[in-house]
Amino acid sequence: MMSSKHVVISTKHPVAGYLYLEMIPDSEVGFSDIYQITDSLFRADVLPCDWREHKRQWGKDFLGHGSWDVYYIKQHVNRINWFDNDSIKKIKFRYSLSLKELIDWVSDPDHWIDIAVEVDDTSGSRPMAVAMFNQNQHV
Repeated sequence: MMSSKHVVISTKHPVAGYLYLEMIPDSEVGFSDIYQITDSLFRADVLPCDWREHKRQWGKDFLGHGSWDVYYIKQHVNRINWFDNDSIKKIKFRYSLSLKELIDWVSDPDHWIDIAVEVDDTSGSRPMAVAMFNQNQHV
């Protein structure tokens, strides 16, 4: 079933273009979850369009300090293994970015917006974004 009540969290880097938050849930099989940035819409984490209003559902360890969405983005970025992550290495190489440039850009929560996406959730696992609705307007 295709659904349109979802978003991806994205930033539009001046050189790399659209980048997205991605978390690979390896804790389901006994390993640590992998947090990274991707330039592939299909790999981006898909969230409900109202995720910013649901801190109780999304973050049991959120202590109510500051803005929930800023906390969520900062926690994701802080958990990235910047020095041993293939996705990060590919982005750096593909767009000729230094690690510092990439970290500086994605570490600013103001650069991140929600983009409405069309989602394919027929796979039975995680929903996958298949198309953006409007790249020039965020939700």
